[in-house]
Amino acid sequence: MTKNNLLYYLTYLFVITLFAYLFYLSTKYIINYWTFSQAHINYSDGFVKRGLFGTLALFLENNFKIKFVNTFNFFFYSFLSDKYNFVFFNFKAIFYI
Repeated sequence: MTKNNLLYYLTYLFVITLFAYLFYLSTKYIINYWTFSQAHINYSDGFVKRGLFGTLALFLENNFKIKFVNTFNFFFYSFLSDKYNFVFFNFKAIFYI
């Protein structure tokens, strides 16, 4: 294993560990209150900007008994993991390793 590959794998492992810890904390506490409060906006009073997620989360909570916090965490971390997986899968191309 070359030195560059070792750096790549250690960096990837470090970031995945941080995300796992952040995910664990998010199941216990609300990490970003502004984002969480904005996620509650829904279409109950008519069309509003950013209301789709709140309507979807409210639908899941009412019909399937899925807590709003769980829906919020799932979408938030699936978006973040998708963005960071793109960076790390292209890490070698970005840094010419």
